[in-house]
Amino acid sequence: MSFNAIDISSHQAGINIAAMTTTQAVIIKATQGLTYVNPYYKKHYDDTKKAGKLVGVYHYFGGNDPVKEAEFFWHHYKEHIGEAIPVLDWEGYQNRKFTAGPSVVKAFIERFYQLSKVYPIVYMSKSVCRSYNWAWVAQRCGLWVAQYANYHQTDYQTRPWTDNKGTGAWKQISIFQYSSSGRVKGYNANIDINICYMDADGWKRFANGDRKLQETAENIDLFPGVDDDHDYIWKAYQTALKGRGYYTGNIDGIWGNKSKAAAKAFQMHCNIDANGIMNEETVLRLFGLVEI
Repeated sequence: MSFNAIDISSHQAGINIAAMTTTQAVIIKATQGLTYVNPYYKKHYDDTKKAGKLVGVYHYFGGNDPVKEAEFFWHHYKEHIGEAIPVLDWEGYQNRKFTAGPSVVKAFIERFYQLSKVYPIVYMSKSVCRSYNWAWVAQRCGLWVAQYANYHQTDYQTRPWTDNKGTGAWKQISIFQYSSSGRVKGYNANIDINICYMDADGWKRFANGDRKLQETAENIDLFPGVDDDHDYIWKAYQTALKGRGYYTGNIDGIWGNKSKAAAKAFQMHCNIDANGIMNEETVLRLFGLVEI
């Protein structure tokens, strides 16, 4: 079961949502950072409901204190709890905390859940979901992932292209954004288009915080051996070490001398055994789950 969705922001100020008869859901930008509120948020939301479509609301992370950003989003989202899916939009643009990855997202999610009792879906590019260890997030949140085959104009597709490299800690995709050049009925310009891998009841369960809806990654191996085939985990370690300034090599998933040297330098900084082995003590510090 699947259906079509668009995601919109102030760039689609005059959109006629009711005319988009092949679109079943609309995900609307509500907020960004600590101060920005989409001036068309309420109108877009009301128009979506009047058109009888499913609705989602997203917050674009702006690189600030994640707890405060979660509170800001909650303030503008809370009247829609149980009706609209909440989404955290995690991208690198205008986000100075992007390289910190899971630790920042975790803090946002924890605070938002404290306030709402709902875990948000998390949006990111497919490469990002493979470049960090998202296991904690994947156990709680659905994945809205983006990957484009090209930038050619396209109508909705039932089987859009994606690579076969997986989605990291997530075992399944909840929403897939496959083009920013969508040309769909009722809107005469490019627009982000998505396929949602669920039915209307599934959408509502996400909005109500049903933790059983999303297949989790509880048994994922967080600390694989060198011969493990989960190269995305080794790439996540390299990416995190590079983000902290310790690694200068390629993000290739090969744990060679440069990677080990970077790990040792990081371990020395943390005052733990500097052996270049990505043990639990090292990984928890690297991803900000334990203070350095």
